[in-house]
Amino acid sequence: MLSCGLEEILYISYIPDGIINDNTSARIWLPSSSAEGYSNDFTHFEIYYRIYISGEPFSGEINTSALRRQINATLDSDFQGLFNLTDKTNTSVNPSNLDTTFSNRRFFKLTLEESNIDNVLGRGSLGRTLDIQFPPNSGVRPVLMLGGGTATYTYTGIAGGQTYTLEITQNSYKLTVELTNGSKKSSTGTVENDIDGLYTLKPLNSNETFTATVSRNGLTELNGKITWTDNSQEDAPGALTGGTYTGPATYTYTGILSRQTYTLKITPGSSQDSYELTVGAKKSTGTVVETDINGVLTLKPLNSNETFTATVSRNGLAELDGTITWTDGTQEAAPSADNTYTLRRAVSGPSIIFKPVPDNLYFLNHADLFATENATNDINADVAINSQNIPESPRYTYVSMYIFAIGRDYLTTIYSQPTHLGIFRLAEAN
Repeated sequence: MLSCGLEEILYISYIPDGIINDNTSARIWLPSSSAEGYSNDFTHFEIYYRIYISGEPFSGEINTSALRRQINATLDSDFQGLFNLTDKTNTSVNPSNLDTTFSNRRFFKLTLEESNIDNVLGRGSLGRTLDIQFPPNSGVRPVLMLGGGTATYTYTGIAGGQTYTLEITQNSYKLTVELTNGSKKSSTGTVENDIDGLYTLKPLNSNETFTATVSRNGLTELNGKITWTDNSQEDAPGALTGGTYTGPATYTYTGILSRQTYTLKITPGSSQDSYELTVGAKKSTGTVVETDINGVLTLKPLNSNETFTATVSRNGLAELDGTITWTDGTQEAAPSADNTYTLRRAVSGPSIIFKPVPDNLYFLNHADLFATENATNDINADVAINSQNIPESPRYTYVSMYIFAIGRDYLTTIYSQPTHLGIFRLAEAN
């Protein structure tokens, strides 16, 4: 894309580093839809892995070069070779063709047993927690878990004939103003403080904060100096006017339940709030008849007297309970909150199709996995042999994982910087 003769730089912000628990699990917080590059261009996250044969059993976090070399010299070589891409202090890094970068180092794309991983880590995963768990118990298969969800609070207000819309998603914000000539500009960043409807907002491209005051009536005040994404600044308008209850404030919660993305929108009303629940092509609409202090909403469909409940928080839609009546008159039991997926190894990569022996597609330490002679393009292409003189038995295996975001703008593929998820030890197969 060209603008005034200059090529526009497309960008998706990186996934922040998470919390690693020894070498058995990791948790990261996936960016929300209001993070830079995720509102329009983002399509999904990808996780790449490589397995390493070792003669060393470690039980703690593997976070130094010495430990990595002690496990397998190739593990440290791969880590160091990718570090310039993962280094968040490196402001000049411009990731591109990451699929090829990882494939060239014999990393392969992670798969899941129950679902297509691109769908699981698609837009419905934004703003959620991602857990990778490698239990040390023999025979227990590692899993990926999605927790939480997203909650987006939208407030509008009018000043000087211009409409301002503020979206708050967890600890991020996006402020958009629609100018009188029909064009728009925006400011994005983080929520630094939230006290009784008074938000302190810090733009991504400035250290100067401004404040927004909100209520059920919408966006009522903007104060301070606003820095827009084009780096221009202007004084906030001060007081804003809203209108009726049917638009100034809406609350949108998403959650993945039974491996499907549900979206619940609550719109405040002058006498009673209304709701809209959607999943795929199905929709249920009605009124909120009760709200308790724990975030449990009792919902009554317009076409039924049978209510059901939804549990919500700033982390999104956590639970649905009861029988849901859809607008077409059909009914079904509310879905479960199980969002656990079994990790599976790849069976192919660029110009490579391989078949683990036996059909050992799970991340478990098995004789066929750590056998040096099986680390070939035909059998275990995702396994790195150990160049050191290690005994035939016992042997151990470890896996190193990276995650990055992918987006597309017309014909251009955009990548975030990759983030190292951690190095995990595989449990014994039996």
